[in-house]
Amino acid sequence: MRFENDPEMERQSTPREEQASLRQAQGVATEASVAAGRVLLHRAYRRLFAQNRWVLLITVLVAAVVHYFFFLNVEWFVWKMCVYAQQAGAFLDFGARGGSLGYDDYMWRRLYPLVFDIPEFDRLGYLIRFLICGVIALLLALWRGLNAPIRLFLVTTVLICTVSTLYLAIVQDLGFDGFEISKLYLRLVLLTWVCLPIPFLLLSLGFPFNPIERLLVTFLPVVYDFGFSIVRYLVLIWLASTLGGWAVPLFFVIVGPLMMVVFYICFFSLAMKRVADRMRRDEVKGKVWRL
Repeated sequence: MRFENDPEMERQSTPREEQASLRQAQGVATEASVAAGRVLLHRAYRRLFAQNRWVLLITVLVAAVVHYFFFLNVEWFVWKMCVYAQQAGAFLDFGARGGSLGYDDYMWRRLYPLVFDIPEFDRLGYLIRFLICGVIALLLALWRGLNAPIRLFLVTTVLICTVSTLYLAIVQDLGFDGFEISKLYLRLVLLTWVCLPIPFLLLSLGFPFNPIERLLVTFLPVVYDFGFSIVRYLVLIWLASTLGGWAVPLFFVIVGPLMMVVFYICFFSLAMKRVADRMRRDEVKGKVWRL
């Protein structure tokens, strides 16, 4: 037998309004609250407002035209990068031979790699470098004073040099010269400048960028990479002409293609931070998300 004040009876006779409040607190809004347009839905039910399709289409067409004209003239940009690197290398005495610009045809474009000398060592010289790199790698692995990620990065870096010197000590043949290294580097730069803007443009279509932000996210990293590629080129010339060919794999692993992609991601992250701040301000002003 149950009485009127029985808690079980009270739970069974909960009013419809309280049930609606409970559902609303859990993120399931009622039709009345959604119609009022004032409830902030649970994030599992939020959707971004649809973007203007015509604006997106015009932005994509503008980006495609800019990218097409850039591809037509990318040969000039790569040539200027090589000339500036050659002048800086001659001024810093990095080993580039003055006036030595070779040529390489790649992706229907003429590239002008720098020509420079790479010193070669005998078997004893490579073995000495192998022992030095191995000892350094062992000491770094045993040094607990460094954080684990930093220690792992340094050990991996030194192990690359260790394997490289051991290989050269065994085969006694470098197999490439400065011109071949320059060709490989310029091809990587060309692929980065031509190919990476396309996926980042497509990725930006899924986020509420305005047209200017979308174009900057697509092409600003290429502008930045022009100067940074000259610096990386000088680092490559210095490593190869000073330390030898065994240090070249270290360059391509540490500051090669990986470094080319990292700052693209950094630019996109900064742009996303700007979009998030703008959406937060709009939310404070009373704009709501859409079901």
